[in-house]
Amino acid sequence: MEFDKDNLVLVETMNREEARAFVLFLASEILRHRDDITKARLLASGVCRKFNLESVDVLGVIEGE
Repeated sequence: MEFDKDNLVLVETMNREEARAFVLFLASEILRHRDDITKARLLASGVCRKFNLESVDVLGVIEGE
């Protein structure tokens, strides 16, 4: 497996074993970030409640994704 100057994987240089490991790594990153996003949304909602902010005004851009 080779990487470019930005340390991104050059997919065409992987073998099957490396590809499998890479996909498992990507899956773990998705799960980790999903958890971070959930925690951030919960925190933002709590702050909105505490300061009587309309979460739709504050979080509208995020929810519209």
